[in-house]
Amino acid sequence: MHSRLLGNGARRTGCVNLRSSWRRSQLRYFTLKFRELLNVRRISY
Repeated sequence: MHSRLLGNGARRTGCVNLRSSWRRSQLRYFTLKFRELLNVRRISY
């Protein structure tokens, strides 16, 4: 019983960590894409 509760807690924290890291990677990807778009516009204009 105790180990099961511990596993649930670990799983929960793991999910939160995964979500935060995923959000961070998404933000990085979007900023990179935004910069690329800005660079392309600057070059075209």
